[in-house]
Amino acid sequence: VLFFAMGALAFMLLFFFILQMFLGGHEGDVEDEEAVGVGEVLHRVRTFCGVPNVRWWLLFSLLIPVLSGHDSVLAVRYQALGFTPEIFSEYDLYLIPVSFIVMWLGGWIAQTPRPMSTLAWIFVLQVMLSLGVQAHFWQSRQIGQAAVEDRTMRAIYVCLKQLSEALGTIVFVIRMSIFNRIAQNNQAIAGTVITFLASVSNLGGMLPGTWAPLVVEAIGIDALAATCLGVGLSVLVLYRGKLRRMDDLQDAGWLGLGTQPHQD
Repeated sequence: VLFFAMGALAFMLLFFFILQMFLGGHEGDVEDEEAVGVGEVLHRVRTFCGVPNVRWWLLFSLLIPVLSGHDSVLAVRYQALGFTPEIFSEYDLYLIPVSFIVMWLGGWIAQTPRPMSTLAWIFVLQVMLSLGVQAHFWQSRQIGQAAVEDRTMRAIYVCLKQLSEALGTIVFVIRMSIFNRIAQNNQAIAGTVITFLASVSNLGGMLPGTWAPLVVEAIGIDALAATCLGVGLSVLVLYRGKLRRMDDLQDAGWLGLGTQPHQD
């Protein structure tokens, strides 16, 4: 019961951080949007997508999840070796306080004036962590079923998994901060902007799960991991300068964000 209560409190804390990000950027109260029809919503999305930097960001949101495209397949292979979710129950007493630290850290990092560049560096950390996870998996595969009985291998697995989830939480909070910043440039359609950006981000996150299980059967888990990390790093390199410029909302690529909604 205590663990459940602390876990619920952690999620409430995350909600508080996100709520603060959305409310903090407004100097005064903003009137709620009036109800609009489907046609108006589609017009808003079409106008929004006409902004050059918005198109670059949408493409980035669809491409960067390839970086961790092998994770779902790797999780299945880990379970086959005996590394099941039940392992984490042994470390609940230590992991719950960590969740509070991660919530606070995510909220603190999200306040950076250069969230897109910061997000790119978080993805670089995810690449380094993925290499560590892959090395642990190779070692576990060599040991076989006995790996899960080794306390050291089990503890390393838990640490790597928790670090991965911590980075994932930070990525989520930073993305919400970015959505909020973009939406504030057009408060008249802020709700539409945030919903659309979140939907595209979620779509990008789901896409690797559709093709990774098929590809792994053809090239194997090691080649799949190398391919995903290679493609993900290539995306980060290509977007390195672009994300730095996109951090500046006065950049010419954001021209058009202030367009008012269409009136029939």
